[in-house]
Amino acid sequence: MSRDPGKDRRVDYRGLALAGTAVGEIVAPILIGVWLDGRYGWAPWGLAVGATLGFVGGIAHLIVIAWRENKKGEPGA
Repeated sequence: MSRDPGKDRRVDYRGLALAGTAVGEIVAPILIGVWLDGRYGWAPWGLAVGATLGFVGGIAHLIVIAWRENKKGEPGA
């Protein structure tokens, strides 16, 4: 009953990659919004729109990923 340590490591890295993706999807639109605020003087609208799009898009993508992972675990999927 030996465990494959490589399998556990892959799971850990996959979770880390998903977390990095989620952070990137949320932070990138915020940074773009801040840049637009400074460039065009739109403050605070660039930040507000960027934060909203980043949050909604990031959460929606995490839901899609979770849904796909759940489908993989179902028999016959």
